[in-house]
Amino acid sequence: MIRSMLLQDLVEPCRTRTAEEFGAKYAEPVLLILRVELEGVGVREGLPTPLPSRPLVPPPRGVRDDIDTAPATKTGVAEQLRRIAASTLVLPIGKHKVNLYQDKITLGRAPNNDVVLPHPTVSKFHGYFRAEGAAMTFTDYASQNGTRLGWELLAPRVAHPLRDAAQLHFGDVPARYHTPAGLYDYLRGFIVGGEAGKSSA
Repeated sequence: MIRSMLLQDLVEPCRTRTAEEFGAKYAEPVLLILRVELEGVGVREGLPTPLPSRPLVPPPRGVRDDIDTAPATKTGVAEQLRRIAASTLVLPIGKHKVNLYQDKITLGRAPNNDVVLPHPTVSKFHGYFRAEGAAMTFTDYASQNGTRLGWELLAPRVAHPLRDAAQLHFGDVPARYHTPAGLYDYLRGFIVGGEAGKSSA
């Protein structure tokens, strides 16, 4: 199990390990927080706070138009990727605490959850992840502000399967879900983009 960290902290392990080696060390799926105003998270984890309030994580092979504020050059893209990696929080999805739900990985605002999102639009117990064989599902536990998977508002108390790179909103907090293999591929995009920018400088 890995603790919460910044995306930039995983770039070098990805650069120096094969996909199999990376997956063995970082074996849990993760949430990447794309746009956050999580009061207290930065202090508790020793991370910069407040974290940026814009969508931060592009697909591996480029930067989406809606977040592309850097110059349209390889150097500009590389710099933007560096800033994104330095500003994106990685939250492992795993059992971090002993609680009443041993078969569930709980998510919510309260500190006794396995994945804590201290945001006012996230319910104290918002929902839970559960491993279903090799797959992962998320169930919204009738949270006050709901959970969206893509554009779909999830029906409460129904398990919804998650695919790699799924976009989620817990209340007003957007996040991106990755399997260990998907996270490795995603990080490789940062490495390739960064090296392309360096070579053109």
